[in-house]
Amino acid sequence: MPSINHIHKFLSSELGGERIIRENGKKKYVKVPAYPIFKCVLPNCTCFYERKNTLGLKSICWVCNQEMEMKVYNLKETRPRHRDCRKGKGKNAIN
Repeated sequence: MPSINHIHKFLSSELGGERIIRENGKKKYVKVPAYPIFKCVLPNCTCFYERKNTLGLKSICWVCNQEMEMKVYNLKETRPRHRDCRKGKGKNAIN
């Protein structure tokens, strides 16, 4: 399998939700808790990471398309972006 050497552009998603269990020959759908992940949205990349494992990885900012490092405040965002690219309230506010 060829290795992909590029910087990922992450998008937040969740995996899980339902699981199929067979009892007495019948299918039964059981709800299971979903766990949060980041997936890469670049073409020809199928990388999935748990959110906690992306801390410190290099990523591409969704606003300015520059390289950045994943920080703690990025783990809660759907589309990770630089701290300077975040919109805040008031003049020059950073959230």
